Amino acid sequence: MSLEKKDLRILVELLTGHADLNRHLKIMGLRNAAVCPVCQDEEETSINFIAQCSATMLLRRSILGDYTLSLDTLNGIHWTVLLRFAKASKRFTMRSVGVAHWAQIEASALVCLGTRPEGKVRPILSATKM
Repeated sequence: MSLEKKDLRILVELLTGHADLNRHLKIMGLRNAAVCPVCQDEEETSINFIAQCSATMLLRRSILGDYTLSLDTLNGIHWTVLLRFAKASKRFTMRSVGVAHWAQIEASALVCLGTRPEGKVRPILSATKM
């Protein structure tokens, strides 16, 4: 496995639940709330980010194959595909990009949610926190 350090960091943090996502940052005392800043539906955990967040559902569909993913499906995803999804989301470039990028994603998600007949994506793994 030959990865750049930043890519390895993203993978390890996502897989261990120690990514710069709000639930982990709240546990560390760096955030007041654990809720996802984009969809504002659930705590922002690795599982929410990868499998549930309505703000990244179109990206998830195009890279991971569906709008929401079950734990069984997550277990079968190769790490290279997971890394591609994480990098395409630009979520882990927040330090350099800033909150403005996430505001654009949120606006896109709201438009997409309005066009889907099912409405808002319901979390399928809400009992599981990572």
